[in-house]
Amino acid sequence: MKLPSLEECSKDQFLFTLRSEDERGFLATKNKKGNQAFLMRKRFIYAVELIKKYLSQDMSSIKVADFACGTGNVGLLFAEAGYLVDFVDNEEKFFDYIKLKHTRGTVRFQKGDCSSFVGETKYDVIFFGEALEHMSNPSKTLANLRENLKTGGLLCLTTPNGDFVNCYEPSWSEVKDQKERNEKLANSIGNHVCEFTKKELSELVKTAGFNMLEHKTFLSDQISRKSLLRRIIPERAIWKLDDYYSKQKNAAGKDWGRTQIVLAQRAH
Repeated sequence: MKLPSLEECSKDQFLFTLRSEDERGFLATKNKKGNQAFLMRKRFIYAVELIKKYLSQDMSSIKVADFACGTGNVGLLFAEAGYLVDFVDNEEKFFDYIKLKHTRGTVRFQKGDCSSFVGETKYDVIFFGEALEHMSNPSKTLANLRENLKTGGLLCLTTPNGDFVNCYEPSWSEVKDQKERNEKLANSIGNHVCEFTKKELSELVKTAGFNMLEHKTFLSDQISRKSLLRRIIPERAIWKLDDYYSKQKNAAGKDWGRTQIVLAQRAH
């Protein structure tokens, strides 16, 4: 993939904003790799590598969907590796931006809402990144994702950690009965309906018909805030440090890892 040129994005504020996010995040140049780049690069690459651990070697037969795809980094990484990829989102301007980034691999674009979209075919893998916390009815969303997977298919999702030391959002158990509030926040860009504790997220995924394969926290507060440390230590080495610190808790029992990643398999 490539960072689109300023000229390609300058006439559309939406595309320009997405490019700016990529420039300081996932596609940041070496001399611009700040906090945002650390958070974005590890989140996307970590997810792809975790999924690949459970996939067969026959890439050409595996169908991957990037739901609520946004800037499409995970889907594009899979496409570049030789997988067949669909991008699914209810905002088609994301597709316009992804087309500017796309350099190789087979991709398609499907407009639809993640809670109701029904694909033409069932997928082997669905990635659902930083979106569940925006859903007014996460159980319905997870059930629909399950229906879009083949039996035995993999769901990988990332979401903020409600057990994080600096989490100030309500948990799902605190707001799940507030239907009007949740629907209002779900339709408001940038707002989270809630942030799930690890126990809440695990229970939701299992209840939706998945078997849990992996459930971790990562992106520790200690590493993400130490910009000097990130400049002098290679990226992969700093990721290992992040894995260590993300497992630690403070004196009150809160987690240092700010993000959860789940890999689950459709049970039947």
